[in-house]
Amino acid sequence: MRKPDMSFAFERYSDFSRRESMPARWNPDSLQKEWIGRLATTLLAPDVLVTVFGRIPILASATFPRPGQAEVDVRPDAVGAAPDARPVFSLHAKITDPATNSADSAEVILHKCKVTIAQTGYSCDVLLAQYPSDRVTSDSLVALLGRATIAVKSVHIVEFVSQGRQSRFSGTLPAEGLP
Repeated sequence: MRKPDMSFAFERYSDFSRRESMPARWNPDSLQKEWIGRLATTLLAPDVLVTVFGRIPILASATFPRPGQAEVDVRPDAVGAAPDARPVFSLHAKITDPATNSADSAEVILHKCKVTIAQTGYSCDVLLAQYPSDRVTSDSLVALLGRATIAVKSVHIVEFVSQGRQSRFSGTLPAEGLP
């Protein structure tokens, strides 16, 4: 399986190359003029959370108290979440499965997250485990989570869902190439 291209198109190579060939254009003032318009457009793009900020891990931990369920230990105000926001998390993890005697890296997607009663984090459903060559969902996922040891390497927010807005993850599998 080929790894998806995760580059972020901010500046065309031809622009960069042309500026590099003329050192006089390679200064902060010229870059500011060229980039200021693009930056505003980029930051307002609907997928900026996924394509840019979703790649940056947040300071949080995650546990799996029951198969199919996860808890993310990060307060909503620590990630700038509105009280009614429902984040979707991506966990980069090592999953050790005694049934197959394997220990592989995988991305685990958590969705339908709600603030815990104690307001100290989120309680989420586990949607899928994406391995480099396989995707595990539904009953197979619950069985895997019931027997496996999961060591979370990093936690990422890949979406916020507010009241009245449907998630791209709503019961379906995410598009290929998400972080």
